[in-house]
Amino acid sequence: MKSQFMPGTQQRPQKPVLAPFYGAQEASASGSFLPEFLRLPRAPGRDPHFGLSRSMWNQLILPCEANGYRPPIKSFSLRRKGTLKGVRIISAKSALDYFRKLESEQNPPSPEDAQGNTTFEDLPSGSSAPLGEAVQPGQKGE
Repeated sequence: MKSQFMPGTQQRPQKPVLAPFYGAQEASASGSFLPEFLRLPRAPGRDPHFGLSRSMWNQLILPCEANGYRPPIKSFSLRRKGTLKGVRIISAKSALDYFRKLESEQNPPSPEDAQGNTTFEDLPSGSSAPLGEAVQPGQKGE
């Protein structure tokens, strides 16, 4: 096997450099982190981050009768100058904001939460709250 370095030249092969990841640091349903932008999935498949089909994404990102011609999620078409076809890119932050808004509308806080009980959403990120009272060694939990 020949090496790529040729004697007499000053150029050596470059190793690939990995760029730092600057995407949205939100975990998706698959457990991986979301990138800042998403690409529409191919027609029969589903999006690996949210599990939505291409037709459902189109209803959320393109003006149509289903969304009152006002798409709730931001997207844009990435294409070369002078070309007709391109790639539809979706803002992951816009999608997360829309899904969180839907969640809060569909799941209003219960009366218990309104009385001052701490909910999961009230906790600062990275902290954990006890689920019950601590059980001393030698004691049985009730």
